[in-house]
Amino acid sequence: MGEKVRRPVVAGTFYPVEREELERVVKAYLSQAKIPSLEGKVVGGVVPHAGYVFSGQAAAYVYKALEREDFKVAVIMGPSHHLYFSGASVYPEGSYETPLGKVKVCERITSRLLSSSLINYLPSAHLQEHSIEVQIPFLQVIKEGREWEIVPLVLGNLEKENLISLADTLLEATKGEELIFLASSDLSHYPDYKTAREVDRKTLEYILSLDPEGLLKFSSQVPQRYRGVSCALCGENAVATLLYLCSKLGVRKARLLTYYNSGDVERRMQNRVVGYGAVVFLKEGDKGEKEGLSEEDKQFLLRLARESIQAKLEGKALPEIKIESTSLKEKRGVFVTLKKEGNLRGCIGYIHPLSPLAEAVSRMAIASAFEDPRFPPLKEEELPYIKIEISVLSPLREIKSIQEFEVGKHGILLQKGPYSAVFLPQVAPEQGWDRETTLKYLSLKAGLPPDGWKEGATFYVFTAEVFEEKDR
Repeated sequence: MGEKVRRPVVAGTFYPVEREELERVVKAYLSQAKIPSLEGKVVGGVVPHAGYVFSGQAAAYVYKALEREDFKVAVIMGPSHHLYFSGASVYPEGSYETPLGKVKVCERITSRLLSSSLINYLPSAHLQEHSIEVQIPFLQVIKEGREWEIVPLVLGNLEKENLISLADTLLEATKGEELIFLASSDLSHYPDYKTAREVDRKTLEYILSLDPEGLLKFSSQVPQRYRGVSCALCGENAVATLLYLCSKLGVRKARLLTYYNSGDVERRMQNRVVGYGAVVFLKEGDKGEKEGLSEEDKQFLLRLARESIQAKLEGKALPEIKIESTSLKEKRGVFVTLKKEGNLRGCIGYIHPLSPLAEAVSRMAIASAFEDPRFPPLKEEELPYIKIEISVLSPLREIKSIQEFEVGKHGILLQKGPYSAVFLPQVAPEQGWDRETTLKYLSLKAGLPPDGWKEGATFYVFTAEVFEEKDR
């Protein structure tokens, strides 16, 4: 017998059926998802599952946050829309297929799950179900070029005690694995626009408070309390299970990345809408990384960069730097980027930690404004139209294989003899480049042929904490 393959059933309806178009659409959504700085490791998320034209942008926020994570398995829990059954059904072996290719099922985990009395394999539960399928193209794009697997779990009717047991079963079956948990769920179904926002706000409050019991109680009351609402969220069992998992994993923080409803997408349909939210769950301290800059530190550096440029334009002494924050006294690599009406107007920085952060920002702001050889020196009348972006870098780490370079997570430095070039982490996603395209342009930037990266080059990667002025 050949490999067991679950074929796509909503390609061409929920998302594009052609490979190139699907890849383009997913990358476009990811490039438009601007997530805040997240402290800690993302261990899971709530992600919607409607047609991409409606919920694709919301889903992209969760996957944008996951680009930086090194998970090897994605456990995807979704509701059953086509079959009523009790318990849960796991797809046990083989692969799930989309127009972007096949993704292997993690059989070592599914075999453990099938030993539970709560979990079986019901082929009909997976046959037409879209809640898991629509997540996979996003994962295929952000995990391109890397090995990873999925655990597809369709949830049927489960009581609260069953959900707690399911969380325990998942925790035991995935012990020692590098993975993330995804709960596939849309929010309120079919009320008017105003009611949807009220119901969704309360639903999200329970999710963000990590309160599965409050969520389940509120969800059970919604159809009676709110006119036109058939459910508060279609994947309540998946979301509640994830919240129970978060409690057992020591998660203490959830972040709402975006929210809207179908009435925001198609304003002619505001009398009957569906809500979409993107939430991630963060576990602090897992990555062993230095804590990020405080919001106060970020605003100080942005003001310092602007004041430094202004002083240079006016021929005045640079602003005196009075530093109290220990983070701003540390030597860090940093880049300052200037944009004018969305277009690059200058970008210069230190890769290596040569100066205290505040001092480096002041120097690089001036260098970006007046010393970038690609642009003429900044003029005073341009300054009000300039937006300043600062990227504070982690230490460089040499990689042995180019497969370790993760687009969207890493910046990259190429060195080959006397040639070198660097891209910040945000460059490739902003341009919509995959790994090979990024390396081609990196080679060209270094003065090498497009394929110059393939032999004899040394690569270093780094991450960056990126923040910008908001009021320009």
